[in-house]
Amino acid sequence: MKILPQHIAFILDGNGRWARNNRVSLRKGHQKGLQTLESILDYCFKLKIHTITVFAFSSENWHRPPVELQALFKLILLYAQKKISKAIERNIRIVALGDLQRFPSNIRKAIIHAEKLSEKNTGGFLQIALNYGGREEIIRAVKNFSEQVALGRKKPSSINEKNFSSYLDTRFTADPDFLIRTSGEQRLSNFLLYQMAYTELYFTTTLWPDFGVEELDKALDDFSKRERRFGARPNLKKPNSVSPILHQA
Repeated sequence: MKILPQHIAFILDGNGRWARNNRVSLRKGHQKGLQTLESILDYCFKLKIHTITVFAFSSENWHRPPVELQALFKLILLYAQKKISKAIERNIRIVALGDLQRFPSNIRKAIIHAEKLSEKNTGGFLQIALNYGGREEIIRAVKNFSEQVALGRKKPSSINEKNFSSYLDTRFTADPDFLIRTSGEQRLSNFLLYQMAYTELYFTTTLWPDFGVEELDKALDDFSKRERRFGARPNLKKPNSVSPILHQA
């Protein structure tokens, strides 16, 4: 029986190159990428994969041209207002990672509404990283913990891996078992830096708009053959063990 990851993180890379290769506008490239995301999420939910985390918009993406940003905003709003309902109907909880304050108010309201609408769902998690950077997340967590120390509610000596994780944006979920990045790039790009200490990494040259179910199956086959040792010697831990599922409220 093939062992599946309980938590998959995706870096959706290659919409721009796909658009250039197919001689269409960048907007259409992002639209095709959104269609791919819908089909991949649907397949993952059918496989009962508990948590999906998607790197949708990084804190560095603000450097892109204004025209592209406006196109991305429209797609994010469309997804938050309409497409995300499929996940909610499947009893999936929606969680936004990152700092939403820089986005237009209609996007913030739509994302917050989806979070509130799904906050009691128990079937799994869809985490969407928006204006997200791993270093910034760690700094926010340190600041929040420091505020608790300043108020006398925490002692500096009380910090450890478990309670530090509770200050991260991903506090509701276990760390990713598997990262998939498309388009041939082989780096984390400031994504979930703290959480990916033992994540299995998978890089494919396939551009995200072309990353279909068959490509995902190939990646999952690869994951099932790996031995995850978490620092132990070979065969001392069960091969392909996955992270425990957290059930924090």
